[in-house]
Amino acid sequence: MIIPQSTAVRILSTDIECIFREYFSAPEARYDSVLQISGVAVNYYGNDHAEIKQKIVFTLDTCAAIDGVKVVECETERALLSKWRIFLLKFDPDVLTGFYSNKFDLKYLIERAERLGLATFPYFGRELDEKVVIKPSAGRKPAVVEDVPGRMIIDMYDYIKEQYPNLSRYTLDAVSHHFLGDRKEHMNYFEIPGLQMGDEYTRQRLAKYCLKDSMLAYELFKKLQPLENILDQTAVPMECYGCEEQ
Repeated sequence: MIIPQSTAVRILSTDIECIFREYFSAPEARYDSVLQISGVAVNYYGNDHAEIKQKIVFTLDTCAAIDGVKVVECETERALLSKWRIFLLKFDPDVLTGFYSNKFDLKYLIERAERLGLATFPYFGRELDEKVVIKPSAGRKPAVVEDVPGRMIIDMYDYIKEQYPNLSRYTLDAVSHHFLGDRKEHMNYFEIPGLQMGDEYTRQRLAKYCLKDSMLAYELFKKLQPLENILDQTAVPMECYGCEEQ
């Protein structure tokens, strides 16, 4: 399916970086702060035609400037999450994407906001009186953000694993190399605490790392065209997802 050229589908690709208390352990929203949130906001027309409207990074503490990127410095983690929510509502995406985003990034932001007492945070769908809910884990299935009212979620990890079952690895680095000939920014995860506690230039390095993950998820979206495939399968016109005529 080719999306009508008069219709821009607004895509927001998101990634987050968190602190962690112990080596060899995943961050836990009960204890571990969100340090940065990156976003790539796109007007998407399908058939490999898209326009990046903005690249943005919300960062806890100061961060040196990055060419072509809006850097939003936040004094507190509460401000970081609140400003990201305001940005999302203002851009008003039709589709939220990322890589493992519905099982980690979006879920972590909601859980962390609850821990910080940000009662309005999980209301970032199109219906502001409808809360974005985390579906609890069931058996081997992890907890997941399954629905954002009025917005479609397309997690590129889920899509690639379903559509390409014979790949040897499903990390963002591996699938980006396979489909795009590109890689993640080289960084050891254990470097993150030191980069955050350094200065504006070390946090800039972390911001570039975070943003590259959002960019890779978007480039995978553009290359593999999951939206077109989903619309073909469901025969639902894109207008039903809230897109506006340009």
